[in-house]
Amino acid sequence: MVGKIVLETGDILSPPKPDENSRKMVTSESQAADDLKAKGDMLKDSSGDLIGNEESVVSEKNIPQDLIELILQRLPVKSIFRFKLTCKDWRSLSTLPRFIYKHLEVSQRRLFLHIRGSQVWQLDLESLTYSRIQDFGEEIGSISHCDGLVLLSTSCYDPSTKTLSRRIAIWSCSQGACAWIPRIGLSFYDFYCLGRDSKKSYKLLRFTHGRYDQDDFEAEAELYDLESHRWKTVEIIDDWITHGNGNFGAVSVETSSYWVAATEEGKYFGQSFDFTAECFRAITLPQTLALSGEKTLALSPFEHQKLSILCQIADKTELWITQVGDVVNWERFLVFTGHQLIPQNPTFLIMEKMVKVFCEEVTVDRSFAKIRIRQIGQGGFEDTQIAQYQFDRHTRSCLYTESLVPLP
Repeated sequence: MVGKIVLETGDILSPPKPDENSRKMVTSESQAADDLKAKGDMLKDSSGDLIGNEESVVSEKNIPQDLIELILQRLPVKSIFRFKLTCKDWRSLSTLPRFIYKHLEVSQRRLFLHIRGSQVWQLDLESLTYSRIQDFGEEIGSISHCDGLVLLSTSCYDPSTKTLSRRIAIWSCSQGACAWIPRIGLSFYDFYCLGRDSKKSYKLLRFTHGRYDQDDFEAEAELYDLESHRWKTVEIIDDWITHGNGNFGAVSVETSSYWVAATEEGKYFGQSFDFTAECFRAITLPQTLALSGEKTLALSPFEHQKLSILCQIADKTELWITQVGDVVNWERFLVFTGHQLIPQNPTFLIMEKMVKVFCEEVTVDRSFAKIRIRQIGQGGFEDTQIAQYQFDRHTRSCLYTESLVPLP
């Protein structure tokens, strides 16, 4: 299964070659990390329980504090949680905002979260393990992610009124904590996204083009501050429609959330919400992508200040990348022809010179769904089947980054 690949401006994703000093630094950090892990293991007996005392281990380390921070910043969240038990200083360090956001910046652990009914499943891209990590007991309608925090909307049946109602929650997958957001009268025609402003205050945006299930045909938008726990109305000009409707997917980059929208004439563009200025802002798409017509479009964050868009038209797939900010300058990175590679609602991740796409494919008789990772690169593409289960509805997914950001 190989098609024609054209790679353009490949230097965008090519990592710089490390010099001799940086190689020594990596080796030093790796050795120090092993030392820290060994010292942490010294605190446990064969059953895994803690033994000994903190001072006896810390006094042996002889590792500079700044190097310890560099090492801890590169460790998985679970490892840091474990090390917090071995040293009070490390526990304090892991709660400092400067450390939390530096860890988030250098974190390389990316996961796909997959929503199946009321359940959340996790696909680890390193081990390719697929496992259920949470069951909310209510049908999950939408999902989005920002800095390790996940925004969910669910459907809840009220037996007293025999009606369905919607609820929203903020969930920390890494820390296993969840907070439900107080709001009555939510509509099944609402859209939600999560973001943060320049002061790292997290906010939730709710907007709608009309709550038709409540006989309300006016567009509206409001913002919920997770620190003050207050809602406020924000202005929305209803001269566009959200692409995807029930399969809406917003991605967060820096202080804005982005999604694909279209004008009433059918021309595509990028819509965003700036959580610092608290306003909607439209961004242009590459000209070939903006034209009306049947196509698959999906956004994904890249690195920490870039946005990427994947577009499939017939059997041609393109990937474009831009820096976010006041000026948007799209650069085409990859063109693939010969196959229809992208599912209807894709979630994808760029890794060096490769794109990994989370695919849910339903069998012809609609009896089973198969989860695959489709890896697209210069040499073609490769499919890896991860799981198969009985199909009963289409599902949703999102890209997730583990973090130490606490639940607001």
